[in-house]
Amino acid sequence: AKPTPAPRRNSRSVFLDGRIYVLGGSFSNKASRYQLRSTATTAAYDIAQNKWIKLAAMPSAKSTAAVVKDGKIYVAGGFNHSQALNVFERYDPLTNEWQSLSPLPQNISAHSAAILGNKLVLFGDYATLNSTLVYDFDSQVWSQPELKFQGTRHNTATSLANEIYVVGGNINSKGESLDLIQPISLSDLSSN
Repeated sequence: AKPTPAPRRNSRSVFLDGRIYVLGGSFSNKASRYQLRSTATTAAYDIAQNKWIKLAAMPSAKSTAAVVKDGKIYVAGGFNHSQALNVFERYDPLTNEWQSLSPLPQNISAHSAAILGNKLVLFGDYATLNSTLVYDFDSQVWSQPELKFQGTRHNTATSLANEIYVVGGNINSKGESLDLIQPISLSDLSSN
């Protein structure tokens, strides 16, 4: 595959309709004395054409969590190398436009995201490890349920059938990485 249009780290990627979308992250260069700076850059790699396409930038520069739902890409929260964010944004690949949505009820970073049923679930936060936020696509409302989730930051999450699996993470910046796999079921979300 061709290299990305610009080097970066802490970006997120999702797959949608034959393309890998790469969102945000951070970069350093000689001009910034190699200090990390956030980027809002969005690009898509068209697998069949082996070609990168530069897309509309996110409304805010950040490292964030991203998911795909009903043909659109959603990013929630993030970190801009200054502070955690409460942004919630949606990208429509058909129009190449970003839209800012209702903000999260709190700033959040170092988290993961997954879709289960008609809900977007965020796990962990740099400062509040056991933070869980749920967005209901039907009511378009955020909630903060108490789930059976051992708090971690820098974890990852994925959905399979009726469960989300939250994997790994850590609990402090100098501690060991964790080997946890925490299942969260649709019934866990429904009971909150």
